[in-house]
Amino acid sequence: MVFAGAGALVASTGGPRRVVCAQERPAAAVPAAPGKYLGAQTCDSAACHSKPEPREKAPYLTEYTSWSAMEGDVPYDRHSYAWRRLRGADKGGDDRSPEMMTKLNALEGTKGLAEQSQRCLSCHGVSVHDYGVGAKNPGAAVGLHKALQGARFRPEEGVTCDGCHGPAEKWIKPHEKEDWTIAEWKKLGGPQGGSQKLYDQHGIYYSKDLVLWADQCVRCHLKIDTNMLEAGHPDLVPFELFSHNQQVPHWRDYSFEAPAPELPGAGPQHAARVWRVGQAVALREAFDQVVVRARGGAHDKADPDHVRAALARATGHWVIARHAVERVAADAAKALAGHVEALRAAVPAEGAVDLGAVAKTAEAARGVAAGLARAMADGPLAAADVVALMKAIARDPASGATPEAADQTRMGLYALNYARLVAKDPDALSADPPTDKGLVAIYALYELEPGTPAFSQGLEAVARALE
Repeated sequence: MVFAGAGALVASTGGPRRVVCAQERPAAAVPAAPGKYLGAQTCDSAACHSKPEPREKAPYLTEYTSWSAMEGDVPYDRHSYAWRRLRGADKGGDDRSPEMMTKLNALEGTKGLAEQSQRCLSCHGVSVHDYGVGAKNPGAAVGLHKALQGARFRPEEGVTCDGCHGPAEKWIKPHEKEDWTIAEWKKLGGPQGGSQKLYDQHGIYYSKDLVLWADQCVRCHLKIDTNMLEAGHPDLVPFELFSHNQQVPHWRDYSFEAPAPELPGAGPQHAARVWRVGQAVALREAFDQVVVRARGGAHDKADPDHVRAALARATGHWVIARHAVERVAADAAKALAGHVEALRAAVPAEGAVDLGAVAKTAEAARGVAAGLARAMADGPLAAADVVALMKAIARDPASGATPEAADQTRMGLYALNYARLVAKDPDALSADPPTDKGLVAIYALYELEPGTPAFSQGLEAVARALE
């Protein structure tokens, strides 16, 4: 079981879809899912995914080992710590979570514990996938529904194997056969609908497809309501698909694999393609957050300051992503540029905001962004394109103008430079200290303040290193 990524084609399930999270749709009495969730312990066996050392060929069979490994008192992979941190420190968690829940209860007139909350568990635990059968009730917390749990399922395990790969009841046994998932995907249609049928029939999520993989990540990494923020929940850290998944211990890098129908995103430009897809999906979800906050709802206050924060996140993605969008989908880039300009004009730094107009414009932007992910996954991308993208970003004054843009610039340049080095000098990827001038210049950006002459000079140093 691996959290893998590559740009395999999948048949459309009715056009670009919006990822709906649990906080926006109440859980049904018995959520729909294509099987039971078995929990991480099912994968914990020396004959399965608990080997102490990885084998040469993927899957490496150390996936449970890395997922459960400890870094002091906290698991190295934070997915396995996600549920525990909902409880107080005296129970192995984090005292901030009970404090937040107390404030949230007071804010909403409710009573309850974080570890029993649908909204908390939709990200801090296993939840039903928003795909195929799961689209009938996406985000439902499995920990709250015994009917979806196998005998060894334990909510306290956090985000387990099933949480990313789908309910394992039907696929746990057959996937023991080498390359069963790929073979079954091909048999069920491959690029022409195989992913949908694989999930519907077996419950396994074909995460080798970059678009599906990105959709899976943004279910949590770009979803938070304003009531949670006002109760003290930290805002979500800046999201970039390649950088985030390098932190997942058993993530697979397909940069050194040959492209194939099941792995068309593989090859030297893999990291750059992951970056492109991640930006497209993040754009869609960031604009959606602007819509939700402008309109308000059960858990979102229609408040100008929250809208400003959401727009800052969205424009931070757009400033960087537009360089790729212009090359892949020029008409979409032009439309999005117009929407972003209108949103900036409608949301001044201070004062009143016409929230209705903002919601309407952001919804239009979301619609355009929703059609980009597949083009980003499958569109042409050569080594020269990667370098051209890096130069364009490094020499764009907007890249370092705001903290949000600077965050995306640093991570985006790192991902693109990774692809550049795979094609040019693979040994430089592991050099310690780094020997590649581009990588050294990118690392230096992390020490510089956005919006300052020093940051602009740091960006120019990156551009010069590429000459």
